Amino acid sequence: MINLNELSLSDAFQQIFSKILIKNPDAFGIQIGAFDGNSFDETQPILRELQFPCLFVEPIPYYYDIMVSNLSYSPKNKFDNCAVSTANGTSVMAFFDPRHFYENKPMSKEFCLTGMSSLFPIRNSPWENPTHGIDVTIKTLDVLLETNNVPTYNIFLCDTEGHDYKIFKQIPDSAFETCDFWKLEIQHLEEFETREMVDRFKANGYNVYTYHDKYPVYTDNWPAYAEHKCHDLVAIKPRILL
Repeated sequence: MINLNELSLSDAFQQIFSKILIKNPDAFGIQIGAFDGNSFDETQPILRELQFPCLFVEPIPYYYDIMVSNLSYSPKNKFDNCAVSTANGTSVMAFFDPRHFYENKPMSKEFCLTGMSSLFPIRNSPWENPTHGIDVTIKTLDVLLETNNVPTYNIFLCDTEGHDYKIFKQIPDSAFETCDFWKLEIQHLEEFETREMVDRFKANGYNVYTYHDKYPVYTDNWPAYAEHKCHDLVAIKPRILL
């Protein structure tokens, strides 16, 4: 049994992902908004350690190339240089010039801005205006999965700087039958969007853990989650915790 009351975030994720692989050796994951495959994400080191195969999605070509290098730990991994949106084609994405904000400035204020690439409208309210716009490929969730031959998945990770709800709305009900673990960013969402996400996960039998400092949201009990103050929503099938 996995007792979340006794585990930190990273230890819990490690045990949960391990349990999913034990139950299904063919398990597969998706990460939308994987950035450089190394920064601002507590799950990527665990995925590498466990050799958990995933489809990693990153729209900015500069970071996509770095991500592929950092996350090519399994021959089963797949990579897509696109943004997930509500249409297919191309769109403009705002981002910060990596030559000034990413290179040689690890863990600085400037470095943090490099993770804030966003489709329009910009919802993540960075403390500086993005310096560049770039045309990126956009795909709907179903097209992303079809073009990468991913019919089902067991973990779903999403961090798209305020566009997570639009992606969540595209998730079919059938995905809740096979996916054991979800993690989506809610920091830049409206309260009604987060509540709708929570309600839908709860209706499909998940334990749900959330935190937001601007509005209260329903959450199951996980002390380390509230203490860490992550502006995310995590949904876990109880069968994985048993």
